[in-house]
Amino acid sequence: MCLKPNLKVQNKDLEQEIIKQAEELIDLLENGRQKEKLLKYEVVRQQGYYNMLDPRARKLTGLTEEDYIYIQKNYTELMQRFPETKERAKRNLAYLKSANISKIIALKGCENCIQTVSKKLDVTENNLCESCRRIVERYYSP
Repeated sequence: MCLKPNLKVQNKDLEQEIIKQAEELIDLLENGRQKEKLLKYEVVRQQGYYNMLDPRARKLTGLTEEDYIYIQKNYTELMQRFPETKERAKRNLAYLKSANISKIIALKGCENCIQTVSKKLDVTENNLCESCRRIVERYYSP
C-alpha cells in the first residue's frame, strides 16, 4: 500500500490551513490599523477645534489624505464596526486634558495645587483652588 497520495492530500490540507491562518492574521492587522486611524480621527473630531472638512483637522489627525477621506466617506460604517472608538477617544482626551492641567499648574500654580497634581494621576479642574482654575481656564477657553 502506497502512502504518497495520502501525503499529497495532507500537504494540500496543511497548505490551505496555513493560507487561511495567514489571511486571518492579515485581516486582524488591517482591522487594528483601521481602528487606530479611526481613533485618531475621532479624537480630533471630539475636540471640536475645526470642522472635519477643514484641512487643518486632517493635519491634526496625522493621517494621510487618502486615509482621512476614506474615514470621512465610511464614518458611519466604521463606527458601527468599532463602536468602542468613541469611548476610547473620550478617555484619550480626558487623559490629555489631565496631563495638560498638571503641566500648567506645575509651571504657574500655587503650592497647594502643585502638591495636589504631583500626587494625583487624573487631575481635573475640581481638584484645584479657584485661582488655579482661572489659570487653567485661560488655556481652555475658546
